[in-house]
Amino acid sequence: MAVQVVDAKIDETFQEIAWNLGGQVTKCDHREYGSAKIKINKVGGKGSVDALFKSLGDEMQVHPDFLPRVRRETSLSLRQVWMSHGDQLSEPPKDFNIIGYTQSAPYAALAHSSKPLYGIQFHPEVTHSPQGKEVIGSFILNICQCRPHWTMVLFFCSLI
Repeated sequence: MAVQVVDAKIDETFQEIAWNLGGQVTKCDHREYGSAKIKINKVGGKGSVDALFKSLGDEMQVHPDFLPRVRRETSLSLRQVWMSHGDQLSEPPKDFNIIGYTQSAPYAALAHSSKPLYGIQFHPEVTHSPQGKEVIGSFILNICQCRPHWTMVLFFCSLI
């Protein structure tokens, strides 16, 4: 039975893996630390390219503190995320699609064209990325196909 490797990289690990696969990483003109607006780019077609952000839908959902700064005419796939980096990807590796970008990071999220490999420049694990849990959940449940069928009681019983 063949095992398929599924992988997602965040921030510096994203940069490292992209560099190891032939992409280019360069120093930013300025260190980016704080809130950013990411534009989701749906590639379409077959495979898992759009799977990471699929659960986000098309409606705009941003943190309430961020709403006054968002104009009504912005894209419906605009999301608030938290960035913290001084370097960034300046050229993606071969066979990767751009699935997200910000004003200052043209390659903020990538997906391989045929393999379940993903990379994101932002931090989905922090509360400042309001839909970060959905991104992580989408990776775990939809891409890795893990099932949330455990309970704390079952976990506790397995330890005894």
